[in-house]
Amino acid sequence: MSITFVHCGDIGDPEIITALGRVAPVTAIRGNVVTGEWATEFAETVFVRLAGRLFYVLHASIPCRSIP
Repeated sequence: MSITFVHCGDIGDPEIITALGRVAPVTAIRGNVVTGEWATEFAETVFVRLAGRLFYVLHASIPCRSIP
């Protein structure tokens, strides 16, 4: 069994993602309170494939206009 972290927004500090990445692969998106120049490297939504299934990841506070 492998571990993957999926962080669904409001990261707070990019070091959190770095620390998680030391343990396992990380997929992360920014949330509604993530600001700063560093936040631009994170998308608002993302597709991630885990265990052969495709997941659409979004932060609950971001209005979902439509799911691609």
